[in-house]
Amino acid sequence: MKGRYYWYQRTEHGFHRALEHYEQALARDVGFARAWAALADTYFLMAMHGLEPPLPCFRKAQAAARRSLQLDPGSAETHAALGAVSLFLDQDPTSADSHWQQAFRLDPNYAFAWHGYGLFFLGSQRRTEEALAALRHAEQLDPLSAPIANDLAFLLYWGRRYALAIEQCRQAIDLHPSFYRSYLCLARCHAAQGNLAEAVQVARMAMPLLQGRAFYTYHLATLGFCLARMGQGDEARAIDSQMDEIGRLHYYSKIDRALISLALGDLAAAQHWIAVAKEEHNPWLLVLPCDPLWEDNIGATH
Repeated sequence: MKGRYYWYQRTEHGFHRALEHYEQALARDVGFARAWAALADTYFLMAMHGLEPPLPCFRKAQAAARRSLQLDPGSAETHAALGAVSLFLDQDPTSADSHWQQAFRLDPNYAFAWHGYGLFFLGSQRRTEEALAALRHAEQLDPLSAPIANDLAFLLYWGRRYALAIEQCRQAIDLHPSFYRSYLCLARCHAAQGNLAEAVQVARMAMPLLQGRAFYTYHLATLGFCLARMGQGDEARAIDSQMDEIGRLHYYSKIDRALISLALGDLAAAQHWIAVAKEEHNPWLLVLPCDPLWEDNIGATH
């Protein structure tokens, strides 16, 4: 329970503390299947939040989920974790769907299964109505979850339903004022509508809420994109250089770097960073076509 509490924070500190608690649980009982499944979820989301290189994270998630499956084949948490791994590591949507459906059969009230299935599986296929239904069901099951409230807003943003997405962001912020991701989604909604100054203002509001590196370069990419499109190229290039500094110390998502390059009109650099993202097995490539800021540029980067 302590591990899940930290995991729900979706911060660098929270993920690392979650790992510590799961490992402590397994030190007491190596056959505790739920701890192995939770470990898999944590490695998976660390990759999604840009904290570690995706491929080794997904492999760790897969190993933990398989261990959980051996111990308890009837665990909904295990099958939900395997669904995510099948989609992003194995790139096998049929297997992913099968695991998530099994999770629903085993525990129809497991909110994170509906959350992951709606956001990643249905969302990446742009099956917007089905995805929204899954996320709304997850929200009914866990109405106090900041990540679910936020990702419902992201689905609306991906679906180009900006007014609804902005309202959902505001509701999510009202529920959890310090949850940084809701501000990032709100900033992207404004940017997609061309309200660049407002997007910059919201993105800068989010800065003090960011704890560690989770989604940090996503935030920088949003800010750099808007500044470049506003004609403030020097400031955008300064943010681009900041990613160089980050890269000397830590992994970061090269998709974020590519977005700034595109906004600056540097197609060659954008193509380079997308190629690096592919080599790194970046999971967000799957949903890149969903993001409105990339809408006119997907073909140009391939």
